[in-house]
Amino acid sequence: MTIQTPCIRQCCLNADDICIGCHRSLQDILDWHTVDEVNKLRILERAENRKQHQPILEFDANKLKHLKTL
Repeated sequence: MTIQTPCIRQCCLNADDICIGCHRSLQDILDWHTVDEVNKLRILERAENRKQHQPILEFDANKLKHLKTL
């Protein structure tokens, strides 16, 4: 069984070095190509847990309009 990378090409790390696209940590991303299938499953489990428990980001539409005028 070959486990495919969860990368969705929306790579951007947050302040905690967690990718906002796939929810893997920077270390998990770096380790992906060298770990065995069992550890890939662990990485996927941690990423899914992060995804399920991520804070919901809200934005203020008025602030967004203000940014467009800058």
